[in-house]
Amino acid sequence: MVIGIPRKNYAAAGGVAGGCRGNLPAVLYIGAMKPAPASSATALVLLECLVAGTTHRENLKQHEPGLYLGQMLRLVREADSKYDDWAVKVLTTAAEGDVWLGYLPDVRNETSARLLDAGYGLTARITHKAWEDEWLQLEIEVLLPDGRA
Repeated sequence: MVIGIPRKNYAAAGGVAGGCRGNLPAVLYIGAMKPAPASSATALVLLECLVAGTTHRENLKQHEPGLYLGQMLRLVREADSKYDDWAVKVLTTAAEGDVWLGYLPDVRNETSARLLDAGYGLTARITHKAWEDEWLQLEIEVLLPDGRA
């Protein structure tokens, strides 16, 4: 069993713009845990958050039907960003068109950015997807592959 927090409306629930878990009131549900895809079965979940900036991505409505739960995503460091020193882009894989979905939220991206800068192969996967008016809520898990033998 897993205890989780509903993702329907982060702002109305008192969440922050970045939408990271931990900033919500204690509204809980209990459900069954989904098995992780084989490609990430030995990965460590570093961060669970909403993808920031989805409302600013052109043509995201046309790409949204191709996004699915469990889909693996690429994380790319954007060290020269003028808005965020620790900017990390979230994209689909090259095989799925390299669609730019948004960014890791600036309130929680420093650790992931530092790991990417150090050469660690971080990835992400979609854990929740929903439209709220014109906003596409994409919740992801940032994953660090297990390098232990």
